[in-house]
Amino acid sequence: MNYNQQALYYGIYAANHVEIGTPFYNAMLQYIPRGRKDAHTQFQCPGINMDCEIFHWGQSVSGLGDQGQRSNAALAAVPIANHWLWTRDVDWLNATGWPYLDEIAQFWECYLARGKDYPGTPNGSYSSVGDCLGELCCLTADFPGGYPNLHFDHEFVHVNPHISLAMLRFLFPVFIDATEALGIEPKRRALWKHLHSNLAPLVTVQHVSNKTIFGNVLGSESYSSNDPLNSYLGWPGYDDALTTNATLRQILKNTLDVLPQFVGGNSWPQYPPSRVRLQDYPTQTNSTWHTLIAIMANIPTNGITGDPPGAAPAMEGGGGIGIVNELLLQTFTGTIELFPQVPPGQPAAFTNLRGRGAFLISASMAAGNRDQISNVTIVSEKGGMVNLRSPWALHPSISVVAVPSSRAATAVRNMGSNVFSWVSKPGTSYTVIPK
Repeated sequence: MNYNQQALYYGIYAANHVEIGTPFYNAMLQYIPRGRKDAHTQFQCPGINMDCEIFHWGQSVSGLGDQGQRSNAALAAVPIANHWLWTRDVDWLNATGWPYLDEIAQFWECYLARGKDYPGTPNGSYSSVGDCLGELCCLTADFPGGYPNLHFDHEFVHVNPHISLAMLRFLFPVFIDATEALGIEPKRRALWKHLHSNLAPLVTVQHVSNKTIFGNVLGSESYSSNDPLNSYLGWPGYDDALTTNATLRQILKNTLDVLPQFVGGNSWPQYPPSRVRLQDYPTQTNSTWHTLIAIMANIPTNGITGDPPGAAPAMEGGGGIGIVNELLLQTFTGTIELFPQVPPGQPAAFTNLRGRGAFLISASMAAGNRDQISNVTIVSEKGGMVNLRSPWALHPSISVVAVPSSRAATAVRNMGSNVFSWVSKPGTSYTVIPK
């Protein structure tokens, strides 16, 4: 549960196949009774703590507990959080999403330690203590029954492993957003805002290349060059580094620069989208990145679709589709951006890719010419504000027409930086053209 199971689902939301996540949600909900017992027994906390190896119907498999990783349940919350962010389905949130997310919130409200004088952490900040980055790095004391045949390295019981902090930076705003939509937990919302604002910073270290990169854990002067968990710093975790701070963005880019791109195949669904979200595709000239371009080139000439039939093998499945969709459509910043990183010379088309906020987006583009994007339609399932970065560099504005309409164009506001905004109505389709 520290990435293997969750990563299968990352691509399904943009691909508009959110229903594929249902078995995963069911399994997570089934684990709540066991997770509550472990959180209470081991840490005297409410909420849940999740073993590293679980089975359906709330069972644990190996008997090794969480293997020291307090982040397992938070990682398992990512598909559930994404379902809410991409669909805005309040009924689903109330019945399925929030019951699990609430357990994660309760645990971390309790588990985070405040105010300890750890080097590099501001006074009064919140840290995750006794928390491992990788598997089997915990003290034997974590297992009262004892496991004498296993070697747990005492030097690797961690403070602030980056995977936990990255997930919390992603999840706390989701807790706030979800409970606002449900009209519940106003006092806890204030607490989550406080925790999010005061989380200990991710550890940085100096790489041999003289680049500042994110380290693994507090107090370590090294990083793990072969750990696929590093790629989670860019996707799906740590939106802060991608959206709010230029220095963090550069550190994240530096970190990805020094990591093997596709470690053992495990990083494949995360590494390319991390690069794309950083708008860093053009700088990738190494052989591995060319491999991705080659796979893109093998997609049939009728263009890339949200659910490509007959696509190259590496594009099949949730992770692969996630890579394609990240290349074609960005919405995680709150602004819809079309075709941010399609390889030069590649035609592209897609129908009903899903953006954050429950928008279904379709468009097509002539090969190698971003300014020849056409047939742009956006269906607003839930209503609300649409923010679109115009894909037409040679045009000063856009025109938006609701379908069906009363002949009048929709009022569009220029937000600057080529971003345009309008208020959408639920269930309405909008045709967008350059003006």
